[in-house]
Amino acid sequence: MTRNGKWLLLALLASASALAPLATAAGQGTPAEDARAAKLVAEADSLRLGIDNAVAEVNELAQRLAEAEGEERIVIGRQVNRARRDALEYLSSLISNVAEQEELGLDTTVLRGDLGAFLKGVPEVVRSRINELEEIIAERRAERATTPPDALPALEQRIAENTTWLDGLLGTYVDIIDHMEELGLDTSAERDYLSEHLMRRAGVIAERVGLAVEEVRSLQSRLRRTPESQDLLSSLHAAEGRRDAIMRDLSGTVELLKRLELDTTTYRQLIIEATGELTADVLDFGVASGLARTWFASAGEWFRLSGPRIFFKIILFLIVLFLFRLAAKLARKIARRVVSSPQRRLSHLLQESLVTATGWGVLVVGFLVALGMIGVHITPFLAGLGIVGFVLGFALQDTLSNFASGAMILAYRPYDVGDLVEAGGAFGKVTRMTMVNTTILTFDNQTLVVPNNMIWRDVIKNLTYQRTRRVDLKFGISYSDDIPKAEEILKSVLNDHDRILDDPKPLVKVDALGESSVELIVRPWVKTDDYWEVKWDVTREVKMRFDREGITIPFPQRDVHVRGEDDGGG
Repeated sequence: MTRNGKWLLLALLASASALAPLATAAGQGTPAEDARAAKLVAEADSLRLGIDNAVAEVNELAQRLAEAEGEERIVIGRQVNRARRDALEYLSSLISNVAEQEELGLDTTVLRGDLGAFLKGVPEVVRSRINELEEIIAERRAERATTPPDALPALEQRIAENTTWLDGLLGTYVDIIDHMEELGLDTSAERDYLSEHLMRRAGVIAERVGLAVEEVRSLQSRLRRTPESQDLLSSLHAAEGRRDAIMRDLSGTVELLKRLELDTTTYRQLIIEATGELTADVLDFGVASGLARTWFASAGEWFRLSGPRIFFKIILFLIVLFLFRLAAKLARKIARRVVSSPQRRLSHLLQESLVTATGWGVLVVGFLVALGMIGVHITPFLAGLGIVGFVLGFALQDTLSNFASGAMILAYRPYDVGDLVEAGGAFGKVTRMTMVNTTILTFDNQTLVVPNNMIWRDVIKNLTYQRTRRVDLKFGISYSDDIPKAEEILKSVLNDHDRILDDPKPLVKVDALGESSVELIVRPWVKTDDYWEVKWDVTREVKMRFDREGITIPFPQRDVHVRGEDDGGG
């Protein structure tokens, strides 16, 4: 076919402008019906004019396309397709216009006959153009074997360009069939031809999909063995591009088959298997059942060929992990025995951290050894762990801050398990320490878990860190009492208590003259563990001795004067 013959379809579309004018029925119905009829006739004339303009544009672009090269050819080709779609849209609207006119009782016999004759001639032209494009595409695909690598991208681009035009023509063919059916024309011959053609094309594309997928998988396998090969990488990218282009061809063909109401289950299943993407087609029972059968068959074949080897590796992996778990328990026992030695004087937190780190270290080494024994490359795994650790570092900033504070507590040892502390807003006895938090048991038996970050950034008061403590007591006596006598009583109480230390010596002094009492301070030294017992015992004994010896412990008093009317009060 000549280049002018290629666009015979456009010339046929131009003949639509020669369709016979519609007969109006003005004056034959109600005024509203007459107005509507006139509007439809005017609209039909406008649609015919639109078809004329679109066809003229297509003919002009077709001449330019015959002489264009490279990127300009692609641009003009797209403009041709757009103009052809415009002409078909005008034609579709004109057919709808005819139907509306017939609803009003207008005579459209001539126009309907001309439209039918026009549409009957179009399919032959479209078929001719389809066959020509398929021949061109086949020739250019055959050129791949002899085309230099640097010229392959341009060749693939021309193939994709012609394939796009072919898909557009096939879609046009389906549109023409729809228009013919709207006019009540017989489309059985056109349907048979297009159905046979599309099914054959889908089968060929399906075979090409299988070959393209196998090529991609083969290149991926080779690239895994030699990842530094740039030639293999370039070949893989080219193969993936061809595979994607073939998948687009198959998807477009499947859509056309759907419009013809043909069975596309096999091809939709193939698309999902090749791309690995689950689409809405998976909800179709036929597609889902086919995928299930394929996957079960693949799984059965895989288990038959690889099952024994995989099972042996799993058993070996579990045995190695079990042995290293026993080794980790033994390592923890040895580490605990070493770090808990009294000569080392390590904090409880440091002891637990060293024991835990020893156990986990053995387990991690065992896990890596097990992976290596079953053939897993450890280097990428370690790199992946580094990336995961980097991500987790951002996600767990607060936890890592607590961990860092735990490390500082571990290094400086401001307290240990069993110490009585006031830290992080909590007061009580430390019962457990980790690198992240500290557990404190209050005197009313509440368990407080305090993050180490809160403890380290605040003042830490350890009440049991020193081996001895001073008990600070204060007692008040009346101004009328004998101060030396009171001092002797206090010293006697301190001397009689067996838990008060002789060195440093207890202190009894007059501290201040208060509003209602003379205040005496009493400061004995005791062992840290005896602090509270001594404080409570001395306080009780002083009160009892003062009572026996006639020493008064005063309390604040106020004189209240009430003025009556006789005193001149209000």
